[in-house]
Amino acid sequence: MELTNSTAVTVIFAVAGEKYTIEVALKKPMTPLNNLEYHRIYYKINAKYAYLIVDGIMKQIDINYRYDIPIQVNKDNTPFYLGGSPYNMFSGYRGIIRRLKINGELIDLTNIVNKMTSPSGVYPGIFSSCLLSPNPCNFGICVEFFNYYLCQCDTSPYYGKNCENEVGAVFDRPSSSLTYYFSTSNRVIEFFVSVAFRTTKNGLLYLLQGSDLNIFFSLDIYQNNLRLSLNFWPQRTKVANTYM
Repeated sequence: MELTNSTAVTVIFAVAGEKYTIEVALKKPMTPLNNLEYHRIYYKINAKYAYLIVDGIMKQIDINYRYDIPIQVNKDNTPFYLGGSPYNMFSGYRGIIRRLKINGELIDLTNIVNKMTSPSGVYPGIFSSCLLSPNPCNFGICVEFFNYYLCQCDTSPYYGKNCENEVGAVFDRPSSSLTYYFSTSNRVIEFFVSVAFRTTKNGLLYLLQGSDLNIFFSLDIYQNNLRLSLNFWPQRTKVANTYM
């Protein structure tokens, strides 16, 4: 069984001298297999058929087996290699494997690793860089890699490597306000604004207004809803309020 690319798992096996191949390929919009999330694989073979399930997607093939004796797996007590092969038959695996079951028996991988006497690049347990400290990304999102992590600060009121730098402000009364002036050299044909906030009150979030007070763009909380109001044409009727 091999993870052949970011969207496919392939199983190659032989029964009574005949070679078989099963491949499950995930299609968009399904999540790719190399996205650092956990994925589940189930494989079954008997005298009539074999099937492979990857994240709920199944592929089944028939087995051409004409003998009365049951199919025996590993009948000559050959090793079961996990994550790679010493003969370089397949590409090595780098990641985490957990909850391995064979014929319903849960295999204790941690115990097997602890009994190894020579270094193999395999470590017991499930190491998490995001658990090195209680809150490594300061309320941002911690993205796990194999021996490090990166912080996504979009959901946090901070920015920086660990979302450690403050970029927000507290407005403690209805009369509070801040003014920001755009650069006069900033000429754009599109305009994007994003903002995160936390409050229990209605009120104005932001207002963009020209020298003509009839030209404006505003976003406020009105009757517990977000309200967007705008008017860019002074000689035209104001666009009706839009509630979000």
